[in-house]
Amino acid sequence: MHTAFYHCNKITHADLSHFYSSSLISLGGLFQECHSLKYVNFTNFNTEKVWTMQFMFRNCISLTSLDLSGFNTKLVKDMKYMFHNCHNLHYLNLKNFEQNDLLDYTQIFNGIPNNIIVCINNAKAPDLFQLINNFDNSFIDCSVDWFARNNILHYSYISLKVKGKGINKIFYGKDAEHACSYFIPPDEVIINSIKQNYVHYEYDFEQDENEVILIWYNKINYLGCAFYKSTNITFVDLSNFNSTLVTDIHSMFDSCKSLVYINFTNFETSECTSMKYMFSYSTSLISLDLSGFDTKKLTSIQGMFQGCTSLKYINLINFQLKENLDYSNTISRIPKNVIVCIDQTKASHLYQLIVDLNCNNIYCSDDWYIHQKKLIDGENECIDD
Repeated sequence: MHTAFYHCNKITHADLSHFYSSSLISLGGLFQECHSLKYVNFTNFNTEKVWTMQFMFRNCISLTSLDLSGFNTKLVKDMKYMFHNCHNLHYLNLKNFEQNDLLDYTQIFNGIPNNIIVCINNAKAPDLFQLINNFDNSFIDCSVDWFARNNILHYSYISLKVKGKGINKIFYGKDAEHACSYFIPPDEVIINSIKQNYVHYEYDFEQDENEVILIWYNKINYLGCAFYKSTNITFVDLSNFNSTLVTDIHSMFDSCKSLVYINFTNFETSECTSMKYMFSYSTSLISLDLSGFDTKKLTSIQGMFQGCTSLKYINLINFQLKENLDYSNTISRIPKNVIVCIDQTKASHLYQLIVDLNCNNIYCSDDWYIHQKKLIDGENECIDD
């Protein structure tokens, strides 16, 4: 993938989580000069054979965070100018970076902010660690925790993309103790108000496109209505949010009219009892991969996908649902040509509701992506490998 996206100035987001990367040997200049690039998803990205990452993100001036915690760098000999001039980087996760004696790291961090938060392990990458430690208020040792500054040892965060200038509502927090602990852009410019026991987080944006990071230092147990009617949010990444204690996510994205994509990788739902109206009337959503959801404790999925009029794909392959759940309006007003991945043996009642919708595009194996084209082209029987 050497210089694969070099100078692609119109790219804003890149998802490499489904890209086969096991044979790659060079990532040199991969995103160099991608001036509009704001987010890259490297989940599942394999770098064990890579020997060069030179210039990989050089002059990616719009990048605000990079999670490279999954990178294997044991064979990498060249990292020079890797993050050169990424002057908007707030967070950089290099947790598992290991340097060897041959590594060239010339100017690797030149031009990045002095107050950047970096997750790096001193034992694995001592020279890189020392370079970061020379910055002002920047270094955090991952042997303790990425956000272990000020003796705060627990963290999780949600990344958002927001469109539009002016004041936009970002997040509802039920009671003050459930509200986010930190906000990027800086929390002193948030407009806070309390209505009906909820804390409202709003922000006066100056740009048409904005990235927001909400950080929690303590685990929370409630996300009901969290982004309810946050009509300017277009993208949500929950892959770094600790949801192990969350019991309620009802109406979490209800009426998010501009929301196109949600990354639920690592999102834990084993304690959740309600998902009712979770995506109701989020009319811009195109696909939902909920294959990682644990639904055994659910009591209601009422109106869960109601009014999602743009949905083309839903992956529910691991949904395991009780017969006595509240299923009312779960799939009302969704397109009849939606492609659904569901296991009839685990969720028979919901399966039948989908069949009654006259939806013929039902695929019963967990490898649903492979057969998308086949289903779209008209093979609409239930295929069970």
